[in-house]
Amino acid sequence: IRRPPRSTPLYSSAASDVYKRQVFEYMAMQRTIVASRTPALESILDKDECVFYEPDNAQSLAESITEAAGELVENSVRTGNAYRKARHYSWSARAKRIHTFMSQHLSSNL
Repeated sequence: IRRPPRSTPLYSSAASDVYKRQVFEYMAMQRTIVASRTPALESILDKDECVFYEPDNAQSLAESITEAAGELVENSVRTGNAYRKARHYSWSARAKRIHTFMSQHLSSNL
């Protein structure tokens, strides 16, 4: 079935924020991630941390789910990679980066 071309993508800024939060939760819980290949998600993940599928493509989604379900060793490596990356985005890691930034900039202005 051919669909008419879309002038705007299905995802929006607000929707991408929701997906990003879900992705961070999955990363922290060490869950398998099958993600739509959108700019928002590609800014967080790469192929070493999830299995991507092409947006608006049911066949691509089905193939990605099959791939993720069938490759247990590779899946374990991907979830481990995503978990390690998630630690960089934790609240405590963010607080440390802010503290370091503030310490460097405040001490140089005194």
